Amino acid sequence: MNPTIRTKFLGWDLSSPLVLPAGVLGMSAGSLQYALQCGYGLVTSKSLSLEPRMGHEGPVVVEYNGGILNSMGLCNPGIEEGLKEVNRFVEQTGAPILVSLFATNREDFVELARRANDSVATFIELNLSCPNVMDEFGIPLASSKEMVATIVESVKKVSRVPVLAKLSPNAVDVPSIAVAAEQSGADGLTLINTLGPGLLIDPYARKPILYPTYGGVSGPAIKPIALKIVFDCARRVKIPIVGMGGISTGIDAIEMLMAGASLVGVGTAIWQKGIRVIEEINQGILHFLRTEGYPSVDDLPRIGKAQKVASEKKDIQCTIVEARKEVEGPLPSNFPSSPSPVLLFSGRITVPIRQVKEEGLSAKTLRVELDRGKQYALPMPGQFFMLTDYQGGEKPISVSEVEEIDNGKVRVGFTIKAAGPFTRRFQDKGIGDLISLRGPYGNPFSIRKGRLLLVGGGCGIAPLHYLAKTLVKNGAEVTVVNGARTASELLFSDRFASLPVRSLEVLEDRDGGKTAVDAARELLSKENFDFVYAAGPEMMMANLGPLIKGVEYEFLMERYMKCGVGICGSCTCDPIGIRLCVEGPVLSKKVVEQLTDFGVYKRDASGKRIPFRSGFSSCVHDTP
Repeated sequence: MNPTIRTKFLGWDLSSPLVLPAGVLGMSAGSLQYALQCGYGLVTSKSLSLEPRMGHEGPVVVEYNGGILNSMGLCNPGIEEGLKEVNRFVEQTGAPILVSLFATNREDFVELARRANDSVATFIELNLSCPNVMDEFGIPLASSKEMVATIVESVKKVSRVPVLAKLSPNAVDVPSIAVAAEQSGADGLTLINTLGPGLLIDPYARKPILYPTYGGVSGPAIKPIALKIVFDCARRVKIPIVGMGGISTGIDAIEMLMAGASLVGVGTAIWQKGIRVIEEINQGILHFLRTEGYPSVDDLPRIGKAQKVASEKKDIQCTIVEARKEVEGPLPSNFPSSPSPVLLFSGRITVPIRQVKEEGLSAKTLRVELDRGKQYALPMPGQFFMLTDYQGGEKPISVSEVEEIDNGKVRVGFTIKAAGPFTRRFQDKGIGDLISLRGPYGNPFSIRKGRLLLVGGGCGIAPLHYLAKTLVKNGAEVTVVNGARTASELLFSDRFASLPVRSLEVLEDRDGGKTAVDAARELLSKENFDFVYAAGPEMMMANLGPLIKGVEYEFLMERYMKCGVGICGSCTCDPIGIRLCVEGPVLSKKVVEQLTDFGVYKRDASGKRIPFRSGFSSCVHDTP
């Protein structure tokens, strides 16, 4: 038997029953297409509001034993920009898409639906239930049966496409609200949104971890609740259900389908297991269908809908076993060819600053000590940590130095230049002040031998310092071009002087406007290099790229990052949808040459496109 996971949903053929939920990736056409290529059968956009939303400052995600809490805050580029991405996605793929809409009243939901009519949206989802914006908007609309009925009925009067209502698990009687949605014309339901909100506290900092305080709960701990709600609602309604909550294996998905779902959403598992988990779940579903004798997912018994189990089934055994080996199948062809990203420890650590070093007149390096025994390996050059002090904001900071010291400790340095309130606060910190960090994250630089050229500008030179030390230890011959606008902004001059490398310093005000790219051009016209590494302003690297067409290279790219772990999609790159916090921040030449946004535009916290301007900062993207 060759079973299939193909299925139909509201008249559309889907390659898989797995759905990308709203709020996971979904920021751009590229990220939606990337999700589709990784095994989802249907993708959902970010929940779009009438106006752009920047979301919350951060920290916005935290992991605990049962899953994660998130307080993203419904960041999205607004309905106008969001639908442009939806149209691009459909134009590029021809695939259906579920467009999620968010508002706080009936009138705004109706207006959003009208605007969605002018797009190629296949279905729309009414997000009536997000718990991580209760600080702004109060109790979710889905807590009221009457409100749900009113909104669904009003939207159905104007919408040209099927409408799904996304309901809250926090309501007292979810099945009754599901019935009200169905009776008001809903074509389907999405169950469930995140639970909560919940709270986690950093006992060492003596503060709540998330900003602002609370977050929606998702992950394995909520699966039994999600299954119960889907099961109970499936017995009361006839419309299809997209079931989600705690799904991370093929058996989890089978349970959700048997509970009565037509499709299954998978979101948090991407953080916990990586994007490969989608194909693993698909394979797990197929394995169950094959071993249990079902020709397709549509033939599975929906227990919640009181379907009778086929009498010819073999005796039921008590033990359910699912193979957990990693799927060997290929990822999309545009997946980065550089080394696989390694999440070395995913928990949060709060530690005191042990040392502070002034870096010229504009930056400081803060050094902390981590327990070597609690890490699987040292942070690699090019990787970053997410740092916070719980006073508003959490930012990605590249590792600028790593040193093993006595007593099983590792000293890690983070070089920070003041660029806004967040980094100014960190610049004011001294020895003994606490900072909280999680990581390391991201795809590192590859470590090579031969004649190597490193080109850095501004704060981009910080991760290149750690790289240079590592390359020298590996026996490479290293040349460094260290560029800055002024002498006061030049970083690590003394550090490179102490290394066995050739270091060339370029100051724009001193050298008649000459830049690091100009210096690299001169070197490349006279000498041959086996490989080039670069980090700094994106426009610097965009100008450097054409000069090294004949040489392999890696660029460390910096974009706005909100979660840092590949869930929110704020750092995706067009058109291939890779996430800089996971598949980057270090990208190979092969990947960079595929990017259409490189050196052209970035995205702000809402996901809106922002054209690059001259002099774009290479430092951490700060809160205005």
